[in-house]
Amino acid sequence: MHRAAVTGAIEKKTTGALSFIIHGRIAQLSPMNIRSSVATIVALCALVVASCRDNPVHHDTASITGHVTDAVTGAPVASANVQLDGAAPGVTTDSHGAYTITPVSAGTHTVTASHAGYSPASGTTTVAAGGSSTLDLVLHPESDGGRGNVLPFDGGDDYGLLNSMQSLNLGSGSITVEGWVRPESFGSWNWLLSKATSNYAVEFIFGIDRSRLSFNVNGQNETDKFYTVFGRTTLATGSWFHMAAVYDRTAGTVRVYLNGVLDGERTIGSVTPVSTESPVFMGAREYFGTRTPAEYFHGAIADVRLWNVARTQAQIAGAMHTRLHGDEGGLVAYWKLDEGGGSLGHDATGHGLDMPLFGSPIWGTADLPVH
Repeated sequence: MHRAAVTGAIEKKTTGALSFIIHGRIAQLSPMNIRSSVATIVALCALVVASCRDNPVHHDTASITGHVTDAVTGAPVASANVQLDGAAPGVTTDSHGAYTITPVSAGTHTVTASHAGYSPASGTTTVAAGGSSTLDLVLHPESDGGRGNVLPFDGGDDYGLLNSMQSLNLGSGSITVEGWVRPESFGSWNWLLSKATSNYAVEFIFGIDRSRLSFNVNGQNETDKFYTVFGRTTLATGSWFHMAAVYDRTAGTVRVYLNGVLDGERTIGSVTPVSTESPVFMGAREYFGTRTPAEYFHGAIADVRLWNVARTQAQIAGAMHTRLHGDEGGLVAYWKLDEGGGSLGHDATGHGLDMPLFGSPIWGTADLPVH
């Protein structure tokens, strides 16, 4: 018997009869009737079945699933908040940008995704009782739609070169390197930023090894030994993505992040990176102590940041779409590369680390993922 369909109770009268009160209708059987009136019992069962049919159970076992992606890069947006019909707290997307909301009642619902640095996005979907529905949402960076200056590197002879200065000596502690790139092609190596005199005196080298992120540091007195971590994701050309690398000396870890999501890591212990007198190259690396560039980057670069602290994943993801002020703690150099012309990338920190540009790079504009 359906529990919700019974509005009364079965009670035994002092006369020995049984009274059934179902939806306001009373049926009473005497002891003799119970033994002899099968037809009456059958009628009562039919009444109960009809009551259950008129008052069905609503099982809220339906679900809504989907992915949240970046409108500019097409990459998944991790840690986005996804709410059903505006109800807090909602669910959080995983590292692949996926979410699941369950249980969901049958009907049409509004799903809204939000994340710091993006404008919220909403969509509607209809789900049947006990069924499922898929709704993908695309988040637009708050700067999306505006164009800004970027610096394309031709992969042949364009590069930046900044002579070594004391403030660029990062050998005493942690390092974070990050920036936005839009590769046009992949060679064997495509470096974003590097400071290394040779394979055996590497302070750091960060960029793309064929089509995956690659970050190299070397321990003090650890000749012939690289500490390298590779990204797991196969990268694509023609789209913007944010890349970051962190050596956390306290934790003894080396990590790379793609669009704010951990893409590779390695534990190396608390070693001191080699301290070199080599210059910092942008869009290339130094060729074996000759002060000449090699392994050029082919594509556009914007908003490059160099820190002497280990930035957390939350800090990287939370600030990658936002221009910095330049006075943030631990920020050593900050090249926005938004000049639009000339042969110098200005340092926005006020530390005077302006980046001279060589190879006569031709400035360009693009829909930027950072504002």
